[in-house]
Amino acid sequence: MIILRDFKPQDAPHIINTLNDEQVTRFLSSKIPFPYTQADADWWINQGSKNGIIKAIVVNEQFAGCIGITARRV
Repeated sequence: MIILRDFKPQDAPHIINTLNDEQVTRFLSSKIPFPYTQADADWWINQGSKNGIIKAIVVNEQFAGCIGITARRV
C-alpha cells in the first residue's frame, strides 16, 4: 500500500541516509546540502516541507521518498 502523508520526526534517519547517497542526489536539486545533517532533516520536516504541497511517500509502512507540487510564478 502506498500512502502520502506529512513528514514526521521519525523520517529523519531515512531522509539523512537517502540524501547522503551521491547516486540519489546527482538527480536532485543542487540546493540540497551535502553532507545532509540532522539539522537539515529537522529543518525540512518542521519548515521546508510545509511550503506548497509536499508529502512523504510510504510504501508498505516503509519511508520511500517525497513528492511535491509548488506553484509556478509567471
